[in-house]
Amino acid sequence: ARERHELKRLLYVACTRARESLHLLGVDQTSRSGSLFSLLEDATDEPALESQTPATAAAVQPDMFRGRTLHRLREDYHWQPPDVVTPPKPEAAAVSSGDGPDGASGWQVVLGIIMHETLRTLCSHHPLPEADDFVASHRQRWEQRARALMADDARTEQIAAEAERQVRNVLADAQGRWILSQHADAQCEHGLTGVDPDGGLVNVFLDRMFVDEQGHRWVIDYKSTTVDNISADELIASEVVRYRPQLARYGRFVAATYPEKVRLGIYFTALPRFEELGESLFQSAADLG
Repeated sequence: ARERHELKRLLYVACTRARESLHLLGVDQTSRSGSLFSLLEDATDEPALESQTPATAAAVQPDMFRGRTLHRLREDYHWQPPDVVTPPKPEAAAVSSGDGPDGASGWQVVLGIIMHETLRTLCSHHPLPEADDFVASHRQRWEQRARALMADDARTEQIAAEAERQVRNVLADAQGRWILSQHADAQCEHGLTGVDPDGGLVNVFLDRMFVDEQGHRWVIDYKSTTVDNISADELIASEVVRYRPQLARYGRFVAATYPEKVRLGIYFTALPRFEELGESLFQSAADLG
């Protein structure tokens, strides 16, 4: 009697942890004495299940299940994941061919979106794919994505062609392959919430973060800006000045969250070139005091 009472107590504790609904799964082996299932014997349907629809629960139930209806599963039951209808993600508004954020032209904004999505996809490939195979399977997707995001259809082919060129550049670049390859604690578009100096909460998304072989935590931002009438060195110098405060904010948040020494960089997929922003702007959370 004492053992059965203890068994009831364990079952009660387990069942009362449920907040909204409770599913009890087990195999009926003629309700062996001493099993948790045996405690439910009076609360379940009759064992014989001729009908497709479970019978209602027996009238006599243990106190803990009084007022609840339990149903015995059919012998041929196999669990199936529930049908979950995910509402479609609202598509971003079409970008005009005019200027976008930070002075970028509309088509370059769309190119940036496509390149970020593509680099995230590449990070999931281990090992990294061959450029020809990857381009062949994604070129049409880039065109469709550009058409969905760009108000100017005439730019669709230009955007897809530039995305192909940049992807080929990245996959042929040793530093690009290093950034996209497997690393410890590697993340893509990793979200963090931090506190700015003025005390406000800020949400940021890190294009790429990982810990390298030396134990340094890298935070890398992707830039797909194309070179027009300036040299590559001039472009890099200009972009570093523009985005250094943003990367510094990322560095503060990451250093306050993770113990490793933090290193920051920008990867220019159009060139391709990798630029580190200083040897180390942040050390670790401990150094921030």
